Amino acid sequence: MSAKTAEIKTDKEAVHNQNIEAFNKWAASYDGSFLGKLALGVQKRILPYLKDADFDSLLDIACGTGVLLKEVEDRFAKTNQTIKLAGIDLSPRMLDIAKRTLGEEVDLREGEADGLPWQAKSFDVVTCTNAFHHFPEPAAVLSEVKRVLTPGGLFIIEDIWLPPFFRQIANLFLPLSPEGDVRIYSRGELVSMLSITGFMDIKWQRLFIYGGITTATRPRE
Repeated sequence: MSAKTAEIKTDKEAVHNQNIEAFNKWAASYDGSFLGKLALGVQKRILPYLKDADFDSLLDIACGTGVLLKEVEDRFAKTNQTIKLAGIDLSPRMLDIAKRTLGEEVDLREGEADGLPWQAKSFDVVTCTNAFHHFPEPAAVLSEVKRVLTPGGLFIIEDIWLPPFFRQIANLFLPLSPEGDVRIYSRGELVSMLSITGFMDIKWQRLFIYGGITTATRPRE
């Protein structure tokens, strides 16, 4: 193993541990906190993107306490449509809350986004909200998302966005964050990474003054 490879692995492990520690600490109070309520408001903005999507299964990456999954579950329960729901998160305490909220019918697993424990072509929709800036290996995450999506499947990313000057300043200090923050991406960076991974129909929309929603599809075979 080269020194460079070892260094990357160490960095990934450090971010992994910081994320677990931070979100385990926040788990019990997260949904009622300012950040939790902010996240809920953002997650509800995802729902309109699902309105016209034809899907029977959805995976939420970095699902936290399961708020988005619960919103989706409740929305489709009203239509009597059965949706296979799943979520993955690093924080066992966040997942404990999600399991109490959602019950056993939702497939919740502890793990990393760059190593999704599902078979290829398992989900029609994959969502990821408020989390992409925490991933030390975003290209690997995108490859995994593409792998588990069905052909023609939809990927929705919502994450923090800042104007160039403020983003550059923030990215200078994010590596010093004890909460597992890695990098805030520009619209161009996200679109480029998705395109390189092989996604199509990539669209970006600004959300409020601090966020953006990106949608992309896996090509049909």
